[in-house]
Amino acid sequence: MFEYLLIAIAIISQNYTVPDRPIKPVKSDANAIRVVEKWIESQENTKTVHAEFNQYFYDHVFMTYKKSKGEVNYSSPNDAFFTSVAVDNHGKTDLRGGKEYHEEKANHAGKVTWAWTKSGIQAIDHKPKSYSLIPYDSWLFGKITFNLFFPFLPGVPDKDLFGNWGFKMVSETDEKVHLLATPKKSTTRDKITSCELILLKPEMTLYAIKRHQIGGNSATVYIFTNVKRNPPRLPSIDLSNYTENKPIGPE
Repeated sequence: MFEYLLIAIAIISQNYTVPDRPIKPVKSDANAIRVVEKWIESQENTKTVHAEFNQYFYDHVFMTYKKSKGEVNYSSPNDAFFTSVAVDNHGKTDLRGGKEYHEEKANHAGKVTWAWTKSGIQAIDHKPKSYSLIPYDSWLFGKITFNLFFPFLPGVPDKDLFGNWGFKMVSETDEKVHLLATPKKSTTRDKITSCELILLKPEMTLYAIKRHQIGGNSATVYIFTNVKRNPPRLPSIDLSNYTENKPIGPE
C-alpha cells in the first residue's frame, strides 16, 4: 500500500525524454494562457468529478514500470478519494521515449483506497479489510494533500489551483494540446518537478497527466476515462466491516 506515498500523479508524451535534473518554474506564455483560460471556461460549472483511470509508474533508474487501474472521486480537498488495483500486464515491455521499460510485479496486488477526510487521510486495505488514519497534524513528512497525487483533474473542480502553476505550450494540433506545468509553491516543488498535460479539443478535456517525481528518476502517468462531471451522487466508502488499525505517524 505504501508505495502510493511515493507515487502520485499524472501524462504521457510518447517521445518525451525525462530531464536529468528538475525543471525550473516556467513563466506562462501567451499561447499556454489562452489554452488554460479556455480550459477553465469550458469546465466552469463543474463542482464534483468521478473518473476512471489507468496508471503507469515508470522507474527511470531500473527501467521498469507498474500498471494499475482505478477510479477517483472529488468533492473538495478534504472530501475526495481514489481506489487503485494492480494489473498484471503479462510481462509486456513498454516502449517510451525510445526506451524499453520492463514490467515489475507490484508488491501489493490487492485493492487499496486513499481517502481525504476532515480529520486526516484514511489508508484502506480491502484485503484484509482494515484501515489506518493518517492525521494531518501528526504526519512525520508534512501534510499529504490530495493535490500532490492529482494536481489536475478532468472537469477542473478546484480552479484556484491554477494560480499555483506556470504553464508553457509544448505543442498544439487540431486534435490536442500538450502543456508543461511547473509548480510555483516551494512546498509543491519539493515533491513535484513538473507535470505534462494532454487536453483534447474542442472541449479542452483533460485526457492524461504525467507527473515527474522530484529528482527526475521516476514518473507517474494517469490516463482518464469515463469522466462524469457533477454526477447526481458520488460513491461513498463503507468501513462498517473493516478493522481500524493504529493511526500512522510519529508517536
